[in-house]
Amino acid sequence: MPQRRTRSYYPAATWSVILVGLVALAGAALRKYIPRPPLNAMQRETDPYLVAGATQPIQWRTLSQETFAEARREDKLIFLLIGQASSLTGQLLDRYGLTDSETADTIRRNFVPVRVDAIAHPYLAAAYDPVRRPMDGWDPACQIWYLDSNGLSYGSLLPISTNPSVMQSSLSSSIAYYMDVKARTKDIPAGRSQRGQIKDLVEASFEEPNFKGQLQALLQSRDPGSGAWPAKYGTRLQATPLLFLLEHAPVEAAFSLEKLATSGMVDWVNGGFFSCARQPALMNPDFEKSAVTNSALAEVFSRAGDNELYREIAKEACKELTTDFMREGWVVANRYGDEAANRSRRSSFSPRFLADHVDGITRDRSVGLLRLDPRKNPAMLPKVTSSDSFRDNKGQLLAVLDTLRQTKTDVEQRFTNQVTASIHGYVTARLLTCARLLGDPVLAKKANELFEKLQNLRTGENDVLRDPKGDAEPACLADYLTYSDAALQATLLMGDADSAKDGLRVLRRAIEFFSLAPGVLSYASPECADILPPNTIVPQVVDGEMESTSAMAIRLAIQYAWLCESLLGANADDLRAFARTSTDRFAKTANSIQIGYTGYFRAALMAKSDRYIVVRGRDVKSVSQEVLRQLPMQFVLAIPTKDQTKLTVVIGKKAIEFPSVDALSAVFQVR
Repeated sequence: MPQRRTRSYYPAATWSVILVGLVALAGAALRKYIPRPPLNAMQRETDPYLVAGATQPIQWRTLSQETFAEARREDKLIFLLIGQASSLTGQLLDRYGLTDSETADTIRRNFVPVRVDAIAHPYLAAAYDPVRRPMDGWDPACQIWYLDSNGLSYGSLLPISTNPSVMQSSLSSSIAYYMDVKARTKDIPAGRSQRGQIKDLVEASFEEPNFKGQLQALLQSRDPGSGAWPAKYGTRLQATPLLFLLEHAPVEAAFSLEKLATSGMVDWVNGGFFSCARQPALMNPDFEKSAVTNSALAEVFSRAGDNELYREIAKEACKELTTDFMREGWVVANRYGDEAANRSRRSSFSPRFLADHVDGITRDRSVGLLRLDPRKNPAMLPKVTSSDSFRDNKGQLLAVLDTLRQTKTDVEQRFTNQVTASIHGYVTARLLTCARLLGDPVLAKKANELFEKLQNLRTGENDVLRDPKGDAEPACLADYLTYSDAALQATLLMGDADSAKDGLRVLRRAIEFFSLAPGVLSYASPECADILPPNTIVPQVVDGEMESTSAMAIRLAIQYAWLCESLLGANADDLRAFARTSTDRFAKTANSIQIGYTGYFRAALMAKSDRYIVVRGRDVKSVSQEVLRQLPMQFVLAIPTKDQTKLTVVIGKKAIEFPSVDALSAVFQVR
């Protein structure tokens, strides 16, 4: 019987492994000889968003007079890309839309391509379509506009699409529009909507703000599942609507806060909040974080009363802002996402990860207390079940979280490097407020240190620098207003009259320096006219991550008027006049648009009601804290004296004294 011979495959496998190894070694040795993708002018930049375009087949320029001159000389449109490194939309656009060779060729032949960072140039991010953008619901952190050499818009790609065919169609349409206007065959001139919106804002007839209409619009547009306000292309967390509800509809505010506090948008590993979600009901968070959003929401939860869950969320958000978001003592703008297959490596826990890194007891508690059940929580982001559950299981729950956090300490976090007066100032103001509301002396110390850093950005008598490096970039209105806001909050926290005087000088300078018309302030300073065409010098009226600068100016003007009268003994008729004129000026537009103008309505109510609380006495701190506990949204000024405590409500300069906080509360009930 013949024997069957068995062939050995080991030699072949061995030689295959050797061959693969030799190829890898050869590749490593020859790598330096393989040509890299060509670099453009962005390779000389340091900003992460600009550097991200360095290897694209597009010869990007930065914004300058020379850019507009080049467009005029070559008779081309400007392809203006405004974005920031943390925007997921911008990242996808860079990865897919702007690497297409046909798209790049069309841009090269017909456009002067300009790439700018929305944080470094905030007035550009607010300049185009300034009125109607909240109705369109697009991401302000990633915009594409087609402009002529005069800065007039010939169209845009909004919302952003990374599909090459969609981008090609948009580019072709703008080119055809430009050619038609040049040939005078187009009935609608370029930039008519752009200029019309600016004219409507600057020359608007006065109206009364419709506060009830705004409240109704907020409640009708709120997502019933998440309690948040979705845009057309996802949900961006915004603090201003929540503050408005806290003032005018506390029951509705409680509904939204509970939904948000128990959603995946709260980062229980690092603390704070993710900035946005890909669906209206807060599903699939994008894992980037914004310092401005986090500080604003920290204030919201600090103002929300004695709820232990809310206070814990606020404290953790403030902790992250004063640690991870700090670079050399300054607040940086954003943390990048760390997505891997739509899951954050930093903040979520797969079942396999839990099995490998924690014991069985911790896994069971994670499922029960933090909903880490893949069947009900596919993203596996820790979520607190409810405020009551947090209160009843606080010690055990925080112990489980501490264990889970320790398993993620080796995951690197990346932050942008932008530091500006507006971001640092806004976050500082919110941290000072949180320290006062939470009664946290450690946070108060850190927040005051940030304010001292901000004071180093003062230049001359009443002006503010744009950033710590002292670059030539002109300051914008937000730099001035956030400085003034931080000085105001420092005064309320510490009772420091010098801070109040300092902030008042900066505010008055802003009203003088940025004025376009009575009650209307431009986002960009007049110095920007050397760089930007006049059609981009516009007021900012729509809320973004924080209240718009128009709303902030109204709010600060009336609040500083109260400070002047109560603390400084100074006349503030000019500030009251500005607040009321500005309120009336923007009311017509705000009443018609509503959503997106919530910051305006909140500030307008302060200007129209013109009332605040003064606490004088020996025990001023505890009494003012009790006032804030019962009336968390009111403006309370604490003035230490040797006399017995007095509570005074001032309405239109008329002072009314009350014997107790309870007697005072009735005056401030929502009407």
